[in-house]
Amino acid sequence: MCSRTVLTFVVAVYVVMGGEVLSSQQVRLSDWETYSSMRTVRGADIDSRGRIWCATSGGVFIYDVATGEQQQIRNIGALTTLDVTAVLCDRERKKIYVGCGDGSVDIVDEDLTWKNVGDIRRASQYPRRGVTSFALENNVLYIATQFGLVTFDVVREVFIETVDRMSTLEEKTAVQGVTILRDTVWLATDGGVTCAPLSVPTLRQPSVWRLFGTSAGLPKSAAERIVSNGQSVFVASGTRLLRFVDTGFVEATAASDSIRGLSTTNGTVVASTLSRIYTTDGTVIVGYEGELRGHTTVSHDGRILTIAFVVNRSITLIDGARVTPIEITSPISNQFAHLTVDSRGHLWAATDVDPPRTGVGVAIWDGTSWINHWSRPECNDEC
Repeated sequence: MCSRTVLTFVVAVYVVMGGEVLSSQQVRLSDWETYSSMRTVRGADIDSRGRIWCATSGGVFIYDVATGEQQQIRNIGALTTLDVTAVLCDRERKKIYVGCGDGSVDIVDEDLTWKNVGDIRRASQYPRRGVTSFALENNVLYIATQFGLVTFDVVREVFIETVDRMSTLEEKTAVQGVTILRDTVWLATDGGVTCAPLSVPTLRQPSVWRLFGTSAGLPKSAAERIVSNGQSVFVASGTRLLRFVDTGFVEATAASDSIRGLSTTNGTVVASTLSRIYTTDGTVIVGYEGELRGHTTVSHDGRILTIAFVVNRSITLIDGARVTPIEITSPISNQFAHLTVDSRGHLWAATDVDPPRTGVGVAIWDGTSWINHWSRPECNDEC
């Protein structure tokens, strides 16, 4: 049995040029390269150039819909951290906002000029600081976090306020999603759904927030996802998709298993489960034989594209009847139990379980691409 010492991310330890190893005095940051898994996608959006930006557990990858060109972005000269949890493209201003699991927010323009914003990351009074979701309204970016809501002025690039108490919710309740409907901000939280008018002088007063829980139609206190289609607010809670009507929530659809994704584009609300993506009227956009982690929908060239987040496989792009799997060259896992280099200079890595990836197996780097071999969970998990 091999050692279970885990290296979360693999970084090239030496650089070979012309057959010679560079001395330590010659090695610069630009000589290093990070290897991480980009096969677990948490979110995606499309910029004004028609490029899809994907937030993954190992950084950000960009896919050009027109050309098929891919670009991978990691933590050398770009991201603050690799654990990317949310992304939003401001197509009007041609900027992209990237949120991370440690609270980092990175701002990048479409020419890939980066600015790292670390205020949330440094807010040590909050044990959990991860960014979970974004919403943009006028000049304000609403940042959902594991401790509440943070607002950010995108023109001046300064933070406005931090909201960590809403209605009667416990202080620092995690917010899983944020959306805007007309003049109201809505949040899906671990304690229910809450909303507040944007016209108030400050959102920091708990009294400006209304709270909706099980007595208002939610099947349980926690709400995992929330969107607005311009007419109403839709919430995913467990296996049920609910719509807000008057003073509470009513069921829009129910699924056989948990709702993993929720999106809206051009007024159409789309949900996803383990194996299918469908609209609220029951129309199935795609049934998937593999396992879905979620999805999003975006508008591009007058049509709606569906981006499916596929477990262990990155994404699949659905454009009407056309279904295109997008293969990303990266290791299957961010957990490495053992490394070795063979006689041809290829790097072999024994990979360990890295939930929600299975990932137990071998990843091979030949200098150009990764080849992954992994077992299913029910197989022998020793490598």
